[in-house]
Amino acid sequence: MVICRPGEEGVWDIDTWLMSCRVLGRKVEHMVLREVLEHARAAGIHKLTGAYIPTERNKLVIDHYAKLALRKSVRRVWLTRWELIVEGAQPEARP
Repeated sequence: MVICRPGEEGVWDIDTWLMSCRVLGRKVEHMVLREVLEHARAAGIHKLTGAYIPTERNKLVIDHYAKLALRKSVRRVWLTRWELIVEGAQPEARP
């Protein structure tokens, strides 16, 4: 499940990205991102943003956005922000 919220004009902020740990690393996250991008393009969105806030429970996904080719835009001890320009973004090709 991915929940995106409108940010500044033309931006969706990924508020929640929830996946079973059993599917992580099996390229399901790439398929999910492709779907999000398809909906973003249809809605005229030009950028996706998201944040990683480290906790004991989410260490498994510390590099989730990096693996999906989002660019790190802000880094602090308690938060890392990421962004992806929708135009031309192509998550890893289907197998």
